Amino acid sequence: PRPGHCSVGVAAPIGAESGVKLSARVLEMLAKRYPGSLDLAREPYAASIPVGGGSVAGPRFALIGDAANANDAISGEGIQHALDSAALLAGALDEVGAEAAPALYTERWCSAAGGELEACARLARRLYRPLTVDFSLALAARSRRARALMADMLMVAQPYTGLGRRLLRDALRPPGSRSEV
Repeated sequence: PRPGHCSVGVAAPIGAESGVKLSARVLEMLAKRYPGSLDLAREPYAASIPVGGGSVAGPRFALIGDAANANDAISGEGIQHALDSAALLAGALDEVGAEAAPALYTERWCSAAGGELEACARLARRLYRPLTVDFSLALAARSRRARALMADMLMVAQPYTGLGRRLLRDALRPPGSRSEV
């Protein structure tokens, strides 16, 4: 995020569609939902962001940052995860040496951000379906709790591993059942 800037994009598995088709889908959505927005100045840019599992280390190799899929499939955040993965690898190398470091790094990565990012990747596959997006927007329109939850997700303040519990506890509760947050 940058001051005075709004990012609008589309998420899709790598190779699912061409960048041209994905860009066209974004422009179509903007024209439909926000008439006049296409007249605003913009700087188109694109990047493929890999998400999901795979081994982060093994004999004679270790992956950090984007190579380790150390990014958030929903928010696109990755710099902090890249720095964290580098620190975890450096710590493992320092503590146990090159032979044992891959196992220790993998264990620490999976129990730290790696596990959270795996949960995020699983959620992202369901989250970006058209019906889910429409439902989420409708829910946010009627519920302050749902808006707060969405804001926390976008600000990467809501852990994905506890998202289901919070959704059930706060955002999906019928209005008036308890005071709105």
